[in-house]
Formats: sequence, C-alpha cells, structure tokens
Amino acid sequence: MYAGKKAGTIRTHKDGRQHVQITLDHKWFSNHRIAALYLGLIDTYGDARQIDHIDGNSINNKSQNLRACSSSINMRNHKIHSDNTSGITGARFEKNKNKFKVTGRKNNRHLHLGYFDTIFEAACVRRAWELKNGYTKRHI
Repeated sequence: MYAGKKAGTIRTHKDGRQHVQITLDHKWFSNHRIAALYLGLIDTYGDARQIDHIDGNSINNKSQNLRACSSSINMRNHKIHSDNTSGITGARFEKNKNKFKVTGRKNNRHLHLGYFDTIFEAACVRRAWELKNGYTKRHI
C-alpha cells in the first residue's frame, strides 16, 4: 500500500531507541526487533534472544548492524557506563587499599582480577581479560 513509508506511529525514548505502534492490535514493537524478524535473525517477535546493534547506534537498524545474541554477549558490546569514574570498565580506585581494583563478570559470576598500583596496570589487565573473553572495543 505505502511502500517505502514508515509503518504505524513512531515513538522515540529519551535514549534514542525507537518503537513503532502497529495499529492492527495497538501494541508497541521495537524497530530493531521487527527488522531482525524480517531479516530472519529471530523466528518470532517473542524470541528470548536480544538484538545487538554492533556499532552501538540504537537507531541504525541496517542488516549488517544487527545480530541476535544472548544477554551476556550483548553486554560485551556495551559502551562504558556514564557513572564510571576511573575511565576503565571494571576498574575502580579503592581508597582503603590505595590501589585500583579490577573485576570482570563471566557466566553471571563476578571475578576479582587483582589490585594494582596504577591505572595503567589496571587498564592493561582489564583489557587483556576483555580480549580473552570476547569483549569488543566499544566496551573500553
């Protein structure tokens, strides 16, 4: 009917994610999940897997930018949190020890990677661990 036009009503969240309301049953559907379904990345809209935006741009729903994956894989492509004070994911300064504590998370378990005197040492240990465990460059 309207080839090339956006379907339904667009709703944009504060973080930039977009949803479209399909008027047939008045439910909200994420654009990236609709694209993943169309591309065959997932079998049903209710598929439990997450849809990861490889480049981190939540409104870039091109086929080469989407992949279906588990939550743990999706989190390995997550950007650094805005409240991070050390500038290194998984590293924080422990005042009582006067050292940088480095941690990781694997198979839903927190791992202690060590205490280090400098942020450089902490960053090197954390990055080596990330590379070994499949994290992307966006995670740093």
